[in-house]
Amino acid sequence: MEVQINCLQLNQVNTIHDKEIINLSLINKITKVEMYNCDVIDNIEMKDGVVVYVIQQGKESEWFFSTRKGKFEVSEELGYKRTILVSIDYHRRVNDIEEIYQEVKEIGNILKYKGYKGDIQVMTDETGIGKRELLFEGKSKINGKLWVEETWKEEGEGKYSRKLIFEGERSLVQSEGISINKKIDIVESIKEVPYFKGIVYGIFNEVGENIKDITIIGGGVHILASGIKHWCKNAHVVSVEIDEVVNEAGIKCFNTGEEIERCVCDGVEYIDKIKTDYIIIDVDCKVRNENDIAAPHPKFIEESMIEKMKLRIKDVNGGIIYNIVARNDEQRNNLINKIKIHFNKVYLWENDEDVNVILFCFLSNSNRLNSFNNTILDFYNSITQIK
Repeated sequence: MEVQINCLQLNQVNTIHDKEIINLSLINKITKVEMYNCDVIDNIEMKDGVVVYVIQQGKESEWFFSTRKGKFEVSEELGYKRTILVSIDYHRRVNDIEEIYQEVKEIGNILKYKGYKGDIQVMTDETGIGKRELLFEGKSKINGKLWVEETWKEEGEGKYSRKLIFEGERSLVQSEGISINKKIDIVESIKEVPYFKGIVYGIFNEVGENIKDITIIGGGVHILASGIKHWCKNAHVVSVEIDEVVNEAGIKCFNTGEEIERCVCDGVEYIDKIKTDYIIIDVDCKVRNENDIAAPHPKFIEESMIEKMKLRIKDVNGGIIYNIVARNDEQRNNLINKIKIHFNKVYLWENDEDVNVILFCFLSNSNRLNSFNNTILDFYNSITQIK
C-alpha cells in the first residue's frame, strides 16, 4: 500500500503520547485520494500491544467514535497500549474486512510505536464492517463539501440508513432518513430520530386534522417537514433551508412524495415576510467544542427576534418550537429560562436517548399538549410543563 502521511505526524506517532489522540489521514500516493482516516490513541496503563479497530461503515458519527471520551472508552475496552481507530473513506466500496485486511495490517505496522516488535491485532464489529453507497456529492458556499451516503442497518430487512454528512464535521449527522428497498420511509425516518419524533408528535397533538400553516426554519433535507405533513394531512408546511446544495440533496435523496413547500433562502429574512400558525426553529451553529450550545443559532434567541417571531404568529393559540442542543446542563437551563420568559405557556420535551430537547412555547395561557391520542403515548411521558 503506497500511502502518503504527514511527516510531522508520523514522527509524533513513533513515541507513546499517553492519554492523547493523534488524528491523521492516509492518502494514496498515486491518486492523492484519501483511503483511511485514523485516530491513534495511547494508554500506558494497558498491556503492551497495538490494535487496529476498523469502524463499521456508517457508525463513524456514533458517540464512541466521534467524541474524545468515547474514543478513550473504546481504547480501554480493547485493552492495548495503542489503539488505532480506522474509518474507511466514504468514496470506497468495501463490503468485507478481507478485502482490506492486508492494508489495515500495514496501517498498524506504519503507525505502531517505536520498539514494538509484536503482532498487530485487527478487530472490527462482530457484525462486520457494513456497506456504504455514495448517493450524492456536492460543494456549497456555506458548508463546503457534503455528501449523502447509505449504509447497512438491517440488511435482511432491506433497511438502510441514509445520511447527509458535511466534510468539515464528519462526526455529526446533519440529516438522516431510513430507506427500505431504496425508498425513504417517512414513518421509520421520524421514529429513528428521537427529537424529530418529539416535534412531529407535539405538532400532531396540537394540529391534528385542522388546516394550519407550519413554518420550519432550518429545514435541511426536509425530512422533518415531510414527517409533519404525513401526520398532519391538512397542514400547509413550509421548509426553509439556506443552503441550495443541501436542498438539492434533499430533493434527490430524501424526497418522500409528501406535498410540502421548499424555500431556499435565509430564515431570518424569511420570517419578515410570513404569517403562520407555528414556527419551528431547527437551526444549528458551528461549535468549537462539544460543551458549546450547538442549537439554536444565537440569532433566533435574541430578544428582538423572539418578539418579532411572536408577531408573525397569526393564531392566538399558535407558538414557536425550539430544538435545543446543549450538553452542558447549566448552559441548557440558562437558555431555556431566557426563552421561556417571552411566552405564557411553555413545555419541555426530553428523552434519555437524545441530547436534543424540544421547547414548545405558546402565546396563549390555555393548557396545551393534552389532547390524548393513544398513537403517541410515549410523547406524553416525555413532556413536562415548565411555565
